[in-house]
Amino acid sequence: MTLKDQTISALLWTLVDKVGTQIAYFITGVIMADLLDVSDFGLIGMLSIFVLLTTIFIDGGFTSALIRYQDTNEDDYSTVFYLNMGMSILLYALLYMSAPLIAEYYDQPRLIPVSRVLFLSILFNSGGIIQNTIYAKSINFKIQTIANIVSLVLSGGIALLLAWKGYGVWAIVYQTVSVSILKTGLLWSVSKWRPRLVFKISTIRRLFGFSSYLLLSQLVGIVQNMYSMMLGKHFSVTTVGYYTQAQKMSDMAISTINSPIQSSLFPVLSTINQEEDRLLNAFRKSMHFACFLSFLFLPMLAITSKPFILMFLRNKWFDSIVFLQILSICGILSIITALVNTFLRVEGKSKHLLFVETIKAVITFSVLIATIPYGAIAVVIGQLISRFLICLFSMYMTALKTNYSMIFQLKDIQSYIFIALASFLVCYPVSYVITNIYLLFLIQNAVYLIAFASLNYLNKNVIIADIIDLVKNKIKK
Repeated sequence: MTLKDQTISALLWTLVDKVGTQIAYFITGVIMADLLDVSDFGLIGMLSIFVLLTTIFIDGGFTSALIRYQDTNEDDYSTVFYLNMGMSILLYALLYMSAPLIAEYYDQPRLIPVSRVLFLSILFNSGGIIQNTIYAKSINFKIQTIANIVSLVLSGGIALLLAWKGYGVWAIVYQTVSVSILKTGLLWSVSKWRPRLVFKISTIRRLFGFSSYLLLSQLVGIVQNMYSMMLGKHFSVTTVGYYTQAQKMSDMAISTINSPIQSSLFPVLSTINQEEDRLLNAFRKSMHFACFLSFLFLPMLAITSKPFILMFLRNKWFDSIVFLQILSICGILSIITALVNTFLRVEGKSKHLLFVETIKAVITFSVLIATIPYGAIAVVIGQLISRFLICLFSMYMTALKTNYSMIFQLKDIQSYIFIALASFLVCYPVSYVITNIYLLFLIQNAVYLIAFASLNYLNKNVIIADIIDLVKNKIKK
């Protein structure tokens, strides 16, 4: 199978994965948003930073190292598995004991029992990390896709039943824990891999040279995810709920675009990381593909945020609209930043990636602290500003340390920016003409989609050309 065939297969399966899971997640989320209080989502949002932090520690960058190095063996997988499990047990114990301190920080006593149960998902998720790594390394995303969709659908059913029965925030907690149990259980039932009774320090030393910088960069980069934590400290739990819901909706769109590309891109490009010209050409095609999808769907979500929220989440969530509009635009910058950072990772520049993440953390934290006194909306506007600065810096560092020059990067991105702006100018006035939210949602989406596709076609966009060629080849077959 050629590199192009591997990439297409990986992208298709990861796309099926993300679209399938996001549809299930969206349906569940919409119903639960109607059944639960805004504060219930706020409580979970307050704990998200701790889940993310422990996940980074447990992985330690070792799974990326296992994927990047081509000479890994069964002993390496077993060693990393036991390391992951040991770290997850240790960190869960620390979080369990820290639950009263977390609750005191937010002045929310309910967080003590909620956090102790929610954090159990950390233990169960760590049990399936190596299976996921093996499938990713072999560029086989079919099993992961099935496991993700099945576990999310079943856990969503559990959550809806509990929400309907009046369990409140516990419906979200048990959904989170059950999805981790189901997914890991499915991976173990299908995968033939089992850990051996071996633990080699030499494996840790060999992989740590690459993984250590990734671990540190991820830990430093966690500052970008501190918004719920800081909002929870300085604003009401209801405000955090509005922000969390908007973030969840924007993340669904961002993840649907970004995750399939990221999941397939790193293992595929790692197979050609010694061929610089081929690597650069393959990555630039991926950048075009990511920009095409990002500038198509995320501005569309920002434009239609008001009818979207009112249609699916009702008036109860009206205050989430402005958050969703801003976070959708943030998503474009986040995707571009993640992509150029992936190029650094493929090139083995984990040390430089740590420097990038350090500067990103400084920018994010500085803007966050500066905007807190001016209210929650100012904080989210500050988030947009910081993401823009971070994107520019990441592009600069990638140009400095690789053969992906700033000229190439700007050339790959600029046309999408202008086309998206032109499409927005065509689409936005529709909101002053149509008042029915259902009709407004349909018309705005249709106008933006037609304008964006038409302008890209007239601009002879490479992605449009590839899509047309793919359709022609399918018809001929």
